[in-house]
Amino acid sequence: MLLLSLFTKQSYANSVGLSYGQQEYQLALTDSTVVLKPMGSAVSLSLDLSENWLLDFNYQQWQDEQPFQQLSVVSLDSQTFGISVNYYVDNWSYAVSYSRSDVDTEVSSNRQQSNFRSEEIISSSIGGSVGYGLAKGNWFYSALVSSLYSEWDFDKQEGVTLLSEQAMLAPPIRVEKIAGNSTSLSTSVSVAHFWSIDAERGVLLGTLLSWHYLLSGDSVLISRNGRNVNASRQNTNNQRASANASLNTISGDDSYGQFSLYASYDLSPSWSIDVDSSINIASDYNARTWSISVGYLF
Repeated sequence: MLLLSLFTKQSYANSVGLSYGQQEYQLALTDSTVVLKPMGSAVSLSLDLSENWLLDFNYQQWQDEQPFQQLSVVSLDSQTFGISVNYYVDNWSYAVSYSRSDVDTEVSSNRQQSNFRSEEIISSSIGGSVGYGLAKGNWFYSALVSSLYSEWDFDKQEGVTLLSEQAMLAPPIRVEKIAGNSTSLSTSVSVAHFWSIDAERGVLLGTLLSWHYLLSGDSVLISRNGRNVNASRQNTNNQRASANASLNTISGDDSYGQFSLYASYDLSPSWSIDVDSSINIASDYNARTWSISVGYLF
C-alpha cells in the first residue's frame, strides 16, 4: 500500500506529488514588522534507482501581496528547487541534498513610485541526514538528525526621497550588497499509527517534533532564505516527516522547535491524500503553516 511504502522499502516504486498550502513570512521594516502569509504550490518526484537508492526532486513557489500602512503595498515571491539522494539499509536511512532558493520582497508606495524598497536573497544549501525507523504492529517510530550549510547573497535597493535642490547632489537609490554563510543542526522524532479500512485503503495519523539550532551565521538572513526544503522532508521509508513543503516554517531565532501533525489517506493502492499542519515552539515568532497534497505511486 502507498502509506506503508513510506516505512518499508520492499519493491521499486516511483511517486509524484502535488501540494498546495500556506506559509508565514516575517519581514522587518524600519519601524515595524510585517507578517506575510504567502500561498503556493509544490511538486515532487521520487525515483527508485534500485532496492536501496532513491532520487528525489522538488520545486515550490510562494506568493503574497497585502497593503501596508494604507499608503504602501508589500509583496513577496519565493521559489525553491531541491534534489536529494537517499540510501536505505535495514532500518537506517542516509541522505544528501542540495537546494537553491530565490526570495524577492518589495515595499512600494501607492502615491510616489520613487519611494520603494526591494530585496532579493539567493541562497544555495547542502545538507545531510541520518535516520532510523522502527515498526511495531501498526505503530511507527523514527528519529532523524540532519545538518545544513548555506551560502547566500543579499541585494537591497531603496528609493530615496530628495528635495529638488538635493537631486543633483545624491543618487536617488541606495544599494546594499551582502554575502555570507550559515550552518544549522536539526533533530526530529516522529510517532505514527496506521488504521486499515480494507485491503486497498487506510489512514495514517502522526506527530513530528523537531528542534533546530543555528551553529554559525546570521539567523535573520536564514529566516528569510526559505530554508532548505530537503532538510525538513527527507523522503525516507522509515521516517514519516511530512512530505509537504509547507512544513518548512520560518524563524529568526538561533534555536527553536517545531510541532507538526499530519494525516494521510489511501484512496487506492496508487493514490493518496495528505494533510499537514505545523507551528513553531519556543520561538519569538511562532509561525503556523498548513498544506494538502495528492500523491501518485507508479
